[in-house]
Amino acid sequence: MTAEMILQMVHHLYFRQKNLLPQLRNYHENQRPAMNAEQLQNLLLFFAELYDKLELNGGARIFVLAKAVFEQIEDMLDVKGLKDSSVKTVIQALKMQN
Repeated sequence: MTAEMILQMVHHLYFRQKNLLPQLRNYHENQRPAMNAEQLQNLLLFFAELYDKLELNGGARIFVLAKAVFEQIEDMLDVKGLKDSSVKTVIQALKMQN
């Protein structure tokens, strides 16, 4: 599923609260340890794009997504043998957030 498809579905509050956020939490907390560097980079960009595009009623951003993006950035930069591609991904994610 692409971020654009998910963005169309999340306009329904029920879907976002009951389906999307729990699934994202599962990926963030349970699936990341088994992911390789490229998958982690893609996951970070996906979360960053969702954070950038999704809003609560009233225009506020979703805090749990912000926290997940920050934790993923922290983890990506806190490794031995840091790769240029990881740094590039972090920069891309930060640019999405202005």
